[in-house]
Amino acid sequence: MANKGNKKRRQFSLEEKMKVVEAVDSGKRKGDVAKEFGITPSTLSTFLKDRAKFEVKVREASVGPQRKRMRNALYDDIDKAVFAWFQEIHAKNILVTGSVIRKKALNLANMLGYDNFQASVGWLNRFRDRHGIALKAVCREDSDRLINGLGIDKVNEWHAGEIIKLIADYSPDDIFNADETGVFFQLLPQHTLAAKGDHCRGGKKAKQRLTALFCCNASGTEKMRPLIVGRSANPHCLKNVHSLPCDYRANQWAWMTQDLFNEWLMQVDARMKRAERRILLLIDNCSAHNMLPRLERIQVGYLPSNCTAVLQPLNLGIIHTMKVR
Repeated sequence: MANKGNKKRRQFSLEEKMKVVEAVDSGKRKGDVAKEFGITPSTLSTFLKDRAKFEVKVREASVGPQRKRMRNALYDDIDKAVFAWFQEIHAKNILVTGSVIRKKALNLANMLGYDNFQASVGWLNRFRDRHGIALKAVCREDSDRLINGLGIDKVNEWHAGEIIKLIADYSPDDIFNADETGVFFQLLPQHTLAAKGDHCRGGKKAKQRLTALFCCNASGTEKMRPLIVGRSANPHCLKNVHSLPCDYRANQWAWMTQDLFNEWLMQVDARMKRAERRILLLIDNCSAHNMLPRLERIQVGYLPSNCTAVLQPLNLGIIHTMKVR
């Protein structure tokens, strides 16, 4: 007779636990749910008792959905800050490596007052495991895949309702879209022409980058001066250069920040006030756009999250055209 004491204990991921809770919420009997998922009534009761914890983890995305243990990080506030930064960078299609994450973690730890924190390789591995981050090959963004996926509902709702209300009081000349993009100005192409049979070997990819903010109107009659964000406040290449076809700012990471975006926004608002114009500005919901200043002449409209590949006008060929020129 088999020894029941040797039965291996099963562990459930956060995703599986939420499915069990949702099955009970749908009106099924608890006994039927327990049989369906192969769990005991006591385990089901434990899941229902801890449902509030599960919902918080899902809402905050503090652990990956496949995670089976919900233990928080030792430096939980650093962990949350790094993951929020990671989500923002990933949304902008900026390549991120483990060393970049570790450097950012050290920077955030210093800002939060942790002098003893060490962003070791072990910490990085645990961080990736907690949030379900895996190393993947880079592929091009596929808008068709979004159209055929879950984003189709958001896209249809936007086209059918919200966007119509937003643009109703504005002419195409007064409807603008602004978006940032990373410019890896030393990066070589991923493909090259070569004789058949030749073996092509690539080297290390250049990581030097700038951030560029572009803004134009729906009619194509007005293109605002681009805002370029670099790392050096006084780069050598601009020595003795007295005028640029763009505005230039700098910070340590060459990224768009709330302060830089708000400064640019206030300048546009002042320019519209002098011209006695009122405009609609469509932007995405990245963290640099979340806390806006008080504006008199600009109405801001946010694009739905995770749908900018097919909804953001600047992503539909305008930025690409600028980069290939």
